[in-house]
Amino acid sequence: MTKQQWQWLFVLIIVFFLIILITIMIVMIIIIFKNDIKSMVQHFHRRKDKYQWSKLKSPGIIIPYNEKISIQRKYNKIDKQFNGYLKNSTIFVAISSFRDKELCLTIEDLFSKAMVPERVFVGIVQQNDYKNDEPCCFAENSNISQYLKSYNLRILTWHYSKAKGPTYARSFCERLWNNEDYFMQIDSHMRFEYGWDCALIHMLFQTPRPYKTVITMYPEGYERIEDKKGNVIYKVAVRKGWRRERFKYFNKQGIVEFESVTTNEKIPDQPQFVPFWAACFSFAHSNVLKEVPYHPDTPFLFFGEEIFMTARLFTHGWDLKGPTFSVVYHLWKRDYRPTYWSQDKIDLRDKSIQLVHDHLLGKRNDLIYSSVLTIGNERSLEEFWNYVGLDPINKTKIRPSDPWTPF
Repeated sequence: MTKQQWQWLFVLIIVFFLIILITIMIVMIIIIFKNDIKSMVQHFHRRKDKYQWSKLKSPGIIIPYNEKISIQRKYNKIDKQFNGYLKNSTIFVAISSFRDKELCLTIEDLFSKAMVPERVFVGIVQQNDYKNDEPCCFAENSNISQYLKSYNLRILTWHYSKAKGPTYARSFCERLWNNEDYFMQIDSHMRFEYGWDCALIHMLFQTPRPYKTVITMYPEGYERIEDKKGNVIYKVAVRKGWRRERFKYFNKQGIVEFESVTTNEKIPDQPQFVPFWAACFSFAHSNVLKEVPYHPDTPFLFFGEEIFMTARLFTHGWDLKGPTFSVVYHLWKRDYRPTYWSQDKIDLRDKSIQLVHDHLLGKRNDLIYSSVLTIGNERSLEEFWNYVGLDPINKTKIRPSDPWTPF
């Protein structure tokens, strides 16, 4: 080789090693600053979609402009303390619906009242009569169908005749989770306060154990008033009140029932302990789906679902706290819609109730999906019954339930 050829070879070798060095540096930068790059990409997409998201109209509480701006300023200020985490975290919402015409309006209000709607993803199990029920999530008059991005909705649909109760449907809802940061379970007939997404994450971080706490409560109600012409008006009696839970009784099947009441007491600065978990509204870090998934074999279970999950969460080491103010509202009346009770199978329901009793009394402890114990081992069942203040054998209270105090 000539001297000139050797020089060119030397240059090529140098260039080759420089390319390798630069590639290694880029990979290291990506690894080190992965979260920052992810946030930048998310921010870019949010800016691009902001106009479309802003067009979503709410079928729920009308928030005055000044109040909305005040809420935005409040959480923007708080978010700076969390380096953007409050507004960048993703949320998965699980909704099971049985022939419910409120489902579509619930989803519209869910997105329209979120401060960052594009980070909200909804998993829906929709159980309808294909001939007589409108396909709620794709109704032509829905604001969702025009503006909502398809990747924000994950929907399973089956005929209502195949329904096996709420716990069966909710176990399928959980399977639609795709590694979002937070998990919220609600009913298909709900309304929301503006900024619910930031408010609930912030409430978790007001607790000592934000990654091991569930925000839950029977929410304040809203009314659905329909006239003879089919016109519907919605009303909320109390906004942003503070509620607390209390034991009601052991029912005929020996299942604990409870209720929530709105009080005139001063709203606390931080979430307070509550005795029970509410199926219609709970919010937690998504680790809860890994540690305490629904038991898949409780068909037609209704009364018993909540005390069962309360015990499971408690024994797996989770704290139960109530929201500091109402961020969601629930339609308690059922007269406008069919319920799965019309096809209730008593033999299967009774087996599910017996399964609950056996677990709550320590007579069995199933493995869920071959990896997760139904009843956890971080706290005992004895500690659980002492926490709620009840005697499951004699079906009595062991201390006052109104007001209830933990331990």
